Amino acid sequence: MSWIKEVRHDISTIQSTSNDLKKFGLTIGGLLMVLSVAAFWKGWWGTTAIFIVSSLGTFLVISGMFFSDVLRGIHRWWMGFAIILGSVVSRIILFIIFFTIVSFISIAARIFGKKFDITYNDSQRSSYWIQRDQHKPINYEKMS
Repeated sequence: MSWIKEVRHDISTIQSTSNDLKKFGLTIGGLLMVLSVAAFWKGWWGTTAIFIVSSLGTFLVISGMFFSDVLRGIHRWWMGFAIILGSVVSRIILFIIFFTIVSFISIAARIFGKKFDITYNDSQRSSYWIQRDQHKPINYEKMS
């Protein structure tokens, strides 16, 4: 399945029950109101920005408490954006973790002289098979 189809599927399965809409309105609206109070107290923004953010927060809280069906479109848009953002960010984080681990293993292998595969052309060797020790017993349970 492609990444876009996966994101579209996730967006199409967003729950929009009245309880979910109520939680959404109260949570996001409450956070916006707290943010506007903190911005007013610290003097981060101008009065117009504080008024807009606090008005939006108040609208979300009141809608979440009394008219939760009004928030259905906003909730779908918000959750769709969250799914897209989460999908992109998780891939970036996984790439960084993978790149870091592979780089660390590569640097450690070079320091200790380990070669994971034979990539050089050795004309002295007749075969690239690695001979096993004939005197070591074979553990057939570890061969899976």
